Amino acid sequence: MKSISKYFLLFVLLICSLKRSGAQMNIDSLQQVLSQTKTDHEHLYSYLKVLSKLNSDENEARIFIGDWIVKHAKESNDKEMLARTYHSLGILQLEAKNDVQGSELLVRALQIAESEKLDEASCRVLNSLGVMYYDFKQYDKAIKCYEKALNLGEKINYTKELGLVYYNLGGIYFETGYMYIDTIRKALNLCLKGLKVVQNTKDTSGIITINNGISYMYIDLGRPDSSLLVLKQNEQLIRLTNDEEKFSSHYLRVAQVYNSKKQYNLALENCRTGLFYAKKYKTPEWEYNYYTTMAEAYESMGDYKNANKYNKLYSDVHDSIITKENFRASEDIQNKYQHEKKEKEILKLNKNNEIQQLQLEKSLESKNRLTIIIVAVVIVLLLLAVFLLFLIRTMKERKKAFTALEEKNSEIQKQSVILSEQAKLISRYQSQMNPHLIFNALNSIQGYVVNDDKEKTIAQLQLFSLLMRETLNNSEKENIALEQEIDYLKTYLTFEQEKFSEKIDFIISVPENAEEILIPPMLIQPFIENAIKHAGFHENSNPQIWLNISAESELLKVKITDNGKGFDMNGGSDESKPHAVFIFHSRLNLIFEAADIEFREEYFRILSRPRISSGTEVEFYLPLVYKY
Repeated sequence: MKSISKYFLLFVLLICSLKRSGAQMNIDSLQQVLSQTKTDHEHLYSYLKVLSKLNSDENEARIFIGDWIVKHAKESNDKEMLARTYHSLGILQLEAKNDVQGSELLVRALQIAESEKLDEASCRVLNSLGVMYYDFKQYDKAIKCYEKALNLGEKINYTKELGLVYYNLGGIYFETGYMYIDTIRKALNLCLKGLKVVQNTKDTSGIITINNGISYMYIDLGRPDSSLLVLKQNEQLIRLTNDEEKFSSHYLRVAQVYNSKKQYNLALENCRTGLFYAKKYKTPEWEYNYYTTMAEAYESMGDYKNANKYNKLYSDVHDSIITKENFRASEDIQNKYQHEKKEKEILKLNKNNEIQQLQLEKSLESKNRLTIIIVAVVIVLLLLAVFLLFLIRTMKERKKAFTALEEKNSEIQKQSVILSEQAKLISRYQSQMNPHLIFNALNSIQGYVVNDDKEKTIAQLQLFSLLMRETLNNSEKENIALEQEIDYLKTYLTFEQEKFSEKIDFIISVPENAEEILIPPMLIQPFIENAIKHAGFHENSNPQIWLNISAESELLKVKITDNGKGFDMNGGSDESKPHAVFIFHSRLNLIFEAADIEFREEYFRILSRPRISSGTEVEFYLPLVYKY
């Protein structure tokens, strides 16, 4: 065994003592130790391994060590060490949300590894690049990186990285094609290959990760028992590793399987167990998922009181997370909006002061007039009192009429409360769409920033600004003009078009009096987005989306059709329908209730293979409302 220098041992002891004491690492002390240590390949590799084990709160020290290794690797022309270090530094920058620097370092690591034919290093970097592109929603680039990594890994039998590459590639197919049975089967086969590899390497953490993905795929394939078997194996592995924090998410998957099997009591039992760990390890993103799963179970059992209770808990936790992320992601846009809003408020305040001054003067005149009126009223009342004796006989009848009127008024007030609750629900469902649109748009723009495509970045930001202005203007409105909604959809399609090499034809047919028809905002856009995301337009030489809106008696018919690859309607069950479809159905029901029109199931339907030959067809009806 080669000897390790006393300075490296001193370096390791320094880190250990700082970790035990909880102190931040002193850069001066670190520099002093590194300045006296050897810089051969063996020592540089040892420091690189120590770097990877430091916590994220020691980011300054990690980058300092990485830069030190890069410097000496360049001096000794150690290309392998240089590629490894750039790879590690790239991951550190991505973890710190420095996406541009992180992507540049990963690309530099790949260039060195490929030019020097370092296949293992290339495989590792390609896998990391795939994860990065996946986070940026650039799925085509992510798939290319994973496939290239697979070819390299299989060629050199690099089992250490190969299992996770299989899993990542299967995961992206599942994420982008979860509505299509053939795509889910393809994703499952890739994950099973990855599982076999990590089992041979005895990578317990990798086995748990891949089993989690496989359990979801079994659910969508209608095989809940297979999903439960995989999750039970995971539970045993988690207990063996003593990593209880993983239970925060584990029991949610188990509960979802029991929900799909209609074993709601078992689902609720697993939700309560998982909630204990989610709260213990402070993971609100899992906590609100448990609440919505419990609400679905109670609703299926007919216990609407508990269903409402957990829907409220879900909304509280979810909204708090969304609010924080939304403010962080769109800070510049919000600052600009608030600045403009304050200027308008100042102008409005000045006008209000002038108005108040005029109102004050009129108020003095009104008081004098009011005094005269009061005196006159008192005189009239005294005169009326004389006639009270003659009105006693009619008082009983009036009292009865008054009682009947109060009962009617009470009934109207109850109806008003019901309508108010319905309006709140509609607003809640509508508000869930806006953050989703904002985050998808920001992720798309982020990809162009990372690729340093300034022209496309500027163009997309201009479109994004226009979309956000319209979204903010419409977010608090109950209805907008149909013509305005069509303009909004055209802008949105122009924004999304940049992701595709082929132009998407957007064919629109609306009534001639579209400017006079009102429609709730953000109803059509999610289905246009779904067609763009899941119809497989990357593989279609002539992608098309048809939007046909027509008036039928007292209803407005909306039909969205695409010529994509569609999905197999025979491959799923009611329990596996996406949550967004459930939200839309509920919102549509409330819109009909508010219009005092009976909602029928045929007023909303989604069709695909084999009921139609190709593509996907969405059709729904709305109450026909005009401006006048």
